[in-house]
Amino acid sequence: MAASKLILTALRCFQLLCAAVVLGTSVSLHKFLPKYQDFCNSIEQDSLCDFKGLIPAVGFGICVGALGLLDAIVGLVATWMEVVPALIMAALDGLAALVYLASGLATSIILSKSVFDQSSGSRFTECKADAAFQIIGFLVTIVLIGFTFLWRRSGKMSSAV
Repeated sequence: MAASKLILTALRCFQLLCAAVVLGTSVSLHKFLPKYQDFCNSIEQDSLCDFKGLIPAVGFGICVGALGLLDAIVGLVATWMEVVPALIMAALDGLAALVYLASGLATSIILSKSVFDQSSGSRFTECKADAAFQIIGFLVTIVLIGFTFLWRRSGKMSSAV
């Protein structure tokens, strides 16, 4: 039982890390992209200023990061205290997984079609990292759902642990 709690805690901490990275990079990009677009428009290089949905996708990434943080924190609390029913934790994990996947795929697709390329330097890398951590967050959350489900089926838990 203690080993299962430690595994669950480690997974929740990794989920927390992914959510923090998504939130941080999304906020940073959401501050940068409108300024970059204004700069591009001011020097009339329209071909470099076509983001086609990247700004809204990054804005959605902020919401995803915040929900991921909430999910990870509630999950950590539920791991060590029986205060959250397993069904509620599974629903929260499921919602987090869904928005991680939606945002990660949307950002990746928009990036693949965007002219915002490697000439933009570290911000392009930051966009790719944002999308990557959203997909990693999705995978970690799916593993957590499976781990929790299997442990619950074995009859060893009554709460979200």
